[in-house]
Amino acid sequence: YGYFPMLSFLFLGRRREKVVWLMDRYTEALATYPKADFHFFGRSNGTYLLARSFRDYPFCRFKHVAFAGSVVRTDYGWEALIKDGRIKAAMNYVCTDDYVVAWFPRLFEPFKRMDLGGAGFHGFKEMNESNDPSRLNQVNYVHGGHSAATQEDNWESIGDFLINGTPPTPPTSLYRPQRT
Repeated sequence: YGYFPMLSFLFLGRRREKVVWLMDRYTEALATYPKADFHFFGRSNGTYLLARSFRDYPFCRFKHVAFAGSVVRTDYGWEALIKDGRIKAAMNYVCTDDYVVAWFPRLFEPFKRMDLGGAGFHGFKEMNESNDPSRLNQVNYVHGGHSAATQEDNWESIGDFLINGTPPTPPTSLYRPQRT
């Protein structure tokens, strides 16, 4: 969808335009490949686009979903999506120093009407509480800032989850057992 500057991100209408853009691409691909399994990897605003798409478009279905640098609320309802058959599994990378997410989108999370949050820094509550890593999995923590989980060293782990549903194992060079 091209470059999406922070100022545009502030406006709900501009964010929703990008959600419509994503669903246009999705419905075109679905019409072309109706029997295909669709998978999704999103970072930053891309995580918002899919989370909002699930909310606004009940036909939206993806097999495996992976987020990094997520700007989605920490109380997002993953279990309901699994129960409804809209996803099979989801995972999230939480970064040790993602202060972009820790401060800005997280600022809006106390307001229930806002659909932004700090899951890229604080993680998703349902994923932290899940006992089934084959359905909900969270990597606590990837060392670095907003783009840390998208480093080339981690591509194989991301791809293995998206294609096979294998719970991710980030390379030791990126993984941290605790926040610094």
